[in-house]
Amino acid sequence: MLAACLLGCRAPAPTEAPEPQRAATPAPKLAPTESLAPGFHVFVTPLLTPAAKVAVRIELTGLDPELGPALREWSLAGPIVGGFNPTIEDAEGPIEFSLATRVDAEQESVELSLDRTPVLPLRISYELEPVPAALGQVARIELDEVHLFATGEALLLLPEGILDQRQSLAIHLEPKAFQPADPSEATGLPPLRAASSFAVGSELELEAWPFELRRVAFMMGAVEWARFDSVRGEDRWLGIGPARFDQRWSAAELAAVRTMVDRQIGLPTIEPLVTMLVTGSRAAAEPEFRAELRGRGLVILADQSATWNAQARMSTAQALVARWLGGRVRVMLDPSADPISELWFTAGATRYVAREVLFELGVLSDDEYSAELNRIELELAASPLRARTLDDLVALIAAASKPGADPTTKIAATDAQGLLVARGAAYMAWANDRIRGHVDKWGASVGVGEALRLLVARAVASERRELALAELLREMAWLMSHSDPPEGDLGAMFEAVVLVGQRPPLSPGAYGRCFVPKQTKLRRFELGFVDTTRVGEAPSFTGVDPDGPAAKAGLRGSDQLVELDYVAGDASEPVKLAVMRDGKPIQLSYRPAGPALRVVQWVRDPKVAPEYCLDW
Repeated sequence: MLAACLLGCRAPAPTEAPEPQRAATPAPKLAPTESLAPGFHVFVTPLLTPAAKVAVRIELTGLDPELGPALREWSLAGPIVGGFNPTIEDAEGPIEFSLATRVDAEQESVELSLDRTPVLPLRISYELEPVPAALGQVARIELDEVHLFATGEALLLLPEGILDQRQSLAIHLEPKAFQPADPSEATGLPPLRAASSFAVGSELELEAWPFELRRVAFMMGAVEWARFDSVRGEDRWLGIGPARFDQRWSAAELAAVRTMVDRQIGLPTIEPLVTMLVTGSRAAAEPEFRAELRGRGLVILADQSATWNAQARMSTAQALVARWLGGRVRVMLDPSADPISELWFTAGATRYVAREVLFELGVLSDDEYSAELNRIELELAASPLRARTLDDLVALIAAASKPGADPTTKIAATDAQGLLVARGAAYMAWANDRIRGHVDKWGASVGVGEALRLLVARAVASERRELALAELLREMAWLMSHSDPPEGDLGAMFEAVVLVGQRPPLSPGAYGRCFVPKQTKLRRFELGFVDTTRVGEAPSFTGVDPDGPAAKAGLRGSDQLVELDYVAGDASEPVKLAVMRDGKPIQLSYRPAGPALRVVQWVRDPKVAPEYCLDW
């Protein structure tokens, strides 16, 4: 359950593409333009009449003419609905093309091949219908009478041959469709704004790689807005949809978190950081809050009925930490290792840092802090995969991304992700505990955050992104002893915790004076099947675990689900189901819990005053 909250769902890989379909463009020629810089233009225009669509135009003008052969293959990652029928023309006139559609269980994508090498300028125009996100995904086109939210993979057809070649890009956003017919009429809505996750504004020029456009997010219309400028950085917040919390408060808090993260493990953020909040209904299997880095900014998906709580703070803070750990610097076990093997760092170490930053800022309560510690401990002790090695877990996650992966494989992959998060967070806690036990010649002590800051600085100074694990261990060991750095001990514990799966031996004061460990018996949340219910649709499921609590309660894979009620992540609340089997209604109820196991849990020591919680 921890991985589902942190990482969301992984989209299955696409199936084999069908036979390409021929298509042609209309006749008029495109006159050459004199514009040379920037050379890659993106125009996005929402349309509300006669039907809700988004008009997109891609123009390539001032690029190197020798890039022509690299501009024949294009793709739109999707999801898309309602067909795709672009018009394409260059300096010599219309260009015919072939389309191939790739379909998997979650979404449809498009691959486009030009019949000849284009002669610049090149223009591609098309319209797309709104499309909802797949379960657990961010990619979508959301359009109504007052706003647009869209992601790059769902909106933009991009040239595969130059995705990794830095270009001068221009983005043009046109929100006039949301302008009221009578501008003098009071609507009670916020003023019109337009922004991408690169920057706020309807017109933007920047140096970027085209592949960044696949991860960008766009927002236009009547949106909530907050702006914070200080010597510690600049932050922009835009929000759409109903929310139970005052977005100004959340925006201010997030700006402080961003500053603290930059100061503790990164570097100052020069350009304003754009955060986009999108609220709406969610499926029961989805967390209340999800945060994802998008096009140099941050996108937050939130349940419209949720308050700004610890889950919101943890998910957003972790994403901000991931700008540096995983974004700016990767820690690799081996140059040939699968990137999945880095989850202990990109999701586990980031989880650790996010928690500590929030607690230091005072926006996580004692109870919320200990609850986060205890989730990590429960995952380490009770995961059904706890005895598996790192290689085993990586293989399970990789298997779930293959075409035709069955639901049971996907359940195992989710469990594997959660366990890698827990192992990474636990190892960082142990390393911090060890480093804190040493003081420098001035009598001061630092923690593992200082080692991470030095690692990021090393990566920036050397203009590298991929660093070896040995370099992280060296930074930590140097903080413990300049004369005799214990890299061997740090490496041995890394192998024991992350590679093998042992719980690290944390001291009673590992999390400060206020929290002490105790042994107890707990059960881990296990639903026993994959809930595939989408918002506004009838309940559905797949992948009943034959050894799980649902199967033991009598649920069969052939049952038709009629009603489903449960609290995700809560093993104490019963799951209630109504199914149809052989034309007869059947009621089922069970506790979504695994076996009771002995687990370390951290509790608040009431004898210690709050002001001493960070004095360690």
